[in-house]
Amino acid sequence: MLRKVVCFFILLFSFNVANALSDARVHKIYLTEKDGAEVLTIVIDSPVQYDIFTANKSKELIIDLKNSSLKAGFNSKNASKKIKHHKYPNKLRFSVNFKNCVIPKEVVLEKQQNGMYHIIVKLDACDVSGIKGHVIDKKMLNTASSTKDLIVAIDAGHGGKDPGAVGLNGAKESDVTLTVAKKLADRINAKKGMRAVLVRSSDEYVALKDRTKIAKLYNADLFISIHADAFHNREVRGASTFVFSKKAEQHGRRNSVIEEIVKHENTFDLGNSNTIPANALYDISESRSSKYSVELAKSILNEVAKVSDLHKGHVEQGMFVVLRHTDMPAVLVELGFLSNEATELKLLDSTYQTELVNSMLLGIDSFYKQRPSIKFDNTKLAGFSRRAHIVSQGETLSKIAERYGIGLKLLKEVNNLSNSLIKVGSRLTIPIMF
Repeated sequence: MLRKVVCFFILLFSFNVANALSDARVHKIYLTEKDGAEVLTIVIDSPVQYDIFTANKSKELIIDLKNSSLKAGFNSKNASKKIKHHKYPNKLRFSVNFKNCVIPKEVVLEKQQNGMYHIIVKLDACDVSGIKGHVIDKKMLNTASSTKDLIVAIDAGHGGKDPGAVGLNGAKESDVTLTVAKKLADRINAKKGMRAVLVRSSDEYVALKDRTKIAKLYNADLFISIHADAFHNREVRGASTFVFSKKAEQHGRRNSVIEEIVKHENTFDLGNSNTIPANALYDISESRSSKYSVELAKSILNEVAKVSDLHKGHVEQGMFVVLRHTDMPAVLVELGFLSNEATELKLLDSTYQTELVNSMLLGIDSFYKQRPSIKFDNTKLAGFSRRAHIVSQGETLSKIAERYGIGLKLLKEVNNLSNSLIKVGSRLTIPIMF
């Protein structure tokens, strides 16, 4: 009888399966198609710890099997041409390249009757044409993959059949967020070196699971989700910035305001629950940019603090569905609480909206100036950490690349080198596989 263990992956954590783990050998790996979607199957002889994440704008799927090796006689020619493998000291890595972006929808570990195990990865295509509520920008789609501009995806929270929070005077969150999102998009598009894409441009509903799909399809470098919340205590006020976190604890204690915000933002898709549905897989690639998400959130919060009260003076965390599948820096901005009458009136004021928009743009711009390589990092360095190397006497760039097991071309790109000439004492950034 098959025993299925559904495994969810969040950030860089890998989960232990119930069985005692031992070194596993991979017997086979192959791609199949089921119901129009691709399915990757890995055949192993024992349970194993593993990480799954996406890279290169979600066009590459990477699977790391801890303490694993290939079975003797394994012939990579039997695998699809899309699949490559590389052995590291403590893991075996498979990478699968796709023409278009994909999202891991579900991962299942199945024990077979013959004692073997199958890791089955079901993939979902990022196809924006079938997403309800989004108006396709064909020009943006056609140039997004080649532009050198920073692309910012702006998500106006709620919309259509989901109005979100409603203020004491009738202001709807979906209307406020759309107005602010459009103003922010206009300001970004007016700035040299930046371009904006709106997840929704009218009062239409876009499912939470589709919002980051849209961002990925447009090759967005940053994802900003805009909201305005409500709380039963009408005295609560102030703007906030959030990043994704599995835990609902802040600074060692549970925070009822944050829990209420998370529940509110997730409820429409999840049905009065702030938990994640059992058939959804967390794309842990957001862990590759989680540090950048915090930096972006801090930068925006610092600027917003100049025009608005803050709910807290630090970046907050929550298990927001809309942020869970990002492989780019992603931040949720709460403009304030519509349940507070004074805040509601301010959020309806065009001048104040413009002040908020300008502050968010300054935050984005400040972050980008500190991380000018973010476009390169998002597309080329997903799946890498970094270390510094000081060039010694007699070293060459090719020898350094060989020493660290990376390509010479990648090493030159990371360090913005047009040739292989390096000086003794110069500092190089070395991309190291996780």
